[in-house]
Parts: sequence; structure tokens; C-alpha cells
Amino acid sequence: MSNRFPRRRRGDTYIKTQQVDRKSITPFLLRTFIRVGDRNSPKDYQESLPQDEIEIYSWKDCTLKELTSIIQDNCIPARKQGTRFVFAFVFKDKRTGQIVFKDIGSTYSSKSSSDDDSSLEQLRFRTGDYLDVALFLRD
Repeated sequence: MSNRFPRRRRGDTYIKTQQVDRKSITPFLLRTFIRVGDRNSPKDYQESLPQDEIEIYSWKDCTLKELTSIIQDNCIPARKQGTRFVFAFVFKDKRTGQIVFKDIGSTYSSKSSSDDDSSLEQLRFRTGDYLDVALFLRD
């Protein structure tokens, strides 16, 4: 007997994003932690949570470019021309209990990148994951 709905793991191949009806589907909370000049460390997530947090309500079809725009609206340093946004999911490994960072892509404030159209679903976001965003400002 075949399983019509196979489970998806974090290492599986490409997943096609299904369009979400944003008028009828309730968004979920995406806790986003931002740091200028570097990413937060695993220690920041073990002891408590990093300080600079933006609470973003979004859907699984949200792209990294959309997240970039939301962050720019809420974080003044992110508005600087040429800023690079480096995204990672942060979660606790169920087997080891260690904090894990999964790099998912990067975008720019003023130009396009190959990761712009990657959605949270394609990147295998799971409810409960945190989003860590490192901002690298252009000199």
C-alpha cells in the first residue's frame, strides 16, 4: 500500500509552493531576530532569546523578498542602500537538544538575488522555527 501523502523532511528535494488565499487563511507568527554585522549565536537562543525581535505574521507562501521588505519597514538600519540580508532558520534538534542554524538564503535591499522568490514552504519552514537575520551594511 503506497502512502499518498509522504512526510517531508528538511533534506528532501524541491517543494513547489502552493498559493495561499491570504484573505481566508490566518497567518502564523514568525519570530524574527535581527543582528547588524553578524548573526546571533546558538548561545543566544539557548539561554534566552536575542533582544532585537520583530514579530512578523505571515503565510507559508511568503518569499524572502517580502520578508526583506517587512524588515526594512520595521528596522531602521535595514533601510540603508546596499544592505545584505542573510536568513537562517533556527530550531532545536530533537535528538541532541542542540540549537541548529539552517542557512536558507540572502537578499539585498537595493538589487535582486537568486533567493528573492524562495518561499518559506520551499525552504521547509516548520511552525516553531525562529528566523535569524544578519544585516550586513554597505560601507
